[in-house]
Amino acid sequence: MIEAKVWAVCDVPPRKHTLRVWLEKEASDGRTFYQVGRTETWQSMADIPPATGRDYTIQILCAPGIWRLRAAAEGISADGEPFSFSLPVSELHLSVIPKCGL
Repeated sequence: MIEAKVWAVCDVPPRKHTLRVWLEKEASDGRTFYQVGRTETWQSMADIPPATGRDYTIQILCAPGIWRLRAAAEGISADGEPFSFSLPVSELHLSVIPKCGL
């Protein structure tokens, strides 16, 4: 299995919050990435990240290659303003999975 985590923090709890996390694998051209597997979504009030932060984990069956984790959050802030945030590509870390198995 490949497991990845994103750390999220809400300094002030929003009225509404949806977090989406997914994994992408590098294509054979070495330049583009494509989504593999499903998108995990957290959107209940109990899923809102606390001010101290929390991990959100996604897993997928192992496949050799270069992988990255993507995340996006959107919702309504405590003062009623809509917000949207995507983890910038410049801040993504690549992970190389050379082989799978024991």
